[in-house]
Amino acid sequence: MGNLELTTACEFLNQGKLVAYPTEAVWGFGCDPYIEEAVHRILEIKQRPVGKGLILVAAGLTQIAELTKDLSVDQLDF
Repeated sequence: MGNLELTTACEFLNQGKLVAYPTEAVWGFGCDPYIEEAVHRILEIKQRPVGKGLILVAAGLTQIAELTKDLSVDQLDF
């Protein structure tokens, strides 16, 4: 991915849009996890119930601290 594509992807994420990216086997969808509408769009596209959750990719635990602050110790045990 070149600088232009990376800049465009970042702009899309900041605007609440989705991005598609390759993984080992299939294409994945990404969004800003702090934009609830974007997360719900991914759930809708994947036809996935809200209660089933999604995978969150982060550089480290500090990056997702705000998203995990209300989880129990059992929920954080991974």
